[in-house]
Amino acid sequence: MPPDESASATGAAANPAVLQQWLTAARETPKRCALFCDVDGTLAPVVPRAEQAMVPLEVSRLLGRLSAQLGVVACVSGRTAADAKRLVGVGGVVYAGAHGAELLNPATGEIERTPELEAWREPVQKFVSALDQTELRRNGVRLEDKDFIQALHWRGAEEPDLAEELIEEIRTAAVAEGFEIHRGRMVLEIRPPVEFDKGVAVTRMIRRYAVQHAAYVGDDMTDLDAFDALRALHREGTLASALCIGVSSEEQPDRLAASADVMVDGPRGVTELLKTI
Repeated sequence: MPPDESASATGAAANPAVLQQWLTAARETPKRCALFCDVDGTLAPVVPRAEQAMVPLEVSRLLGRLSAQLGVVACVSGRTAADAKRLVGVGGVVYAGAHGAELLNPATGEIERTPELEAWREPVQKFVSALDQTELRRNGVRLEDKDFIQALHWRGAEEPDLAEELIEEIRTAAVAEGFEIHRGRMVLEIRPPVEFDKGVAVTRMIRRYAVQHAAYVGDDMTDLDAFDALRALHREGTLASALCIGVSSEEQPDRLAASADVMVDGPRGVTELLKTI
């Protein structure tokens, strides 16, 4: 596909030269290239409940082809690595779960996890189990057990303002207990106070697989950590090019478009982008 045609297929571009540089590298030196994709809201459309999410078969097939073509293809998700693999369903892809706290090696099937996290599993779970479950249900707040991360969702709550008030009370209590807090699109995560994020995950994979060109595709605040990491690796000379692709939505964070080199139109735009590689 000619360069100008591939650029237009991805939607509005704030820095189209970076996109073309990465696409050229993917054609000429594919094994030196890495592609990292968020899952929910990027590969899979956002749905009211996390368990209802589906990655279209077309997308899974595209990722399967690209995993054989490129140096590394990875799905970087807030879900556990095992759940991300279940959802995407491609064997040759690396899965970074829990926002980078764990890596599922496609060759061995083993999950690598930051050792410090194990000590915090029980305190996080104990904190959440002590919450008033009746009050949570009354306000439309649902719990998602991510092992050492516990997530509170309120997408679809009948009275979102009341749900937000409850979430803020829980956030304040969690901070007082020493936990880390992260907010996404209608979700609050209670985490161990251990450093991990999507930026840490992509940095680890880039160094491990010794790639020179990396692209990251994401739609939420957690993905901005990965954008920052790619650009830091580019500044230090580890990467020859770093491409940051934002996925637009009605709920996109204000910083996403400002931080992205390229914006694509929802998961469908991501699919069209994958076809150009």
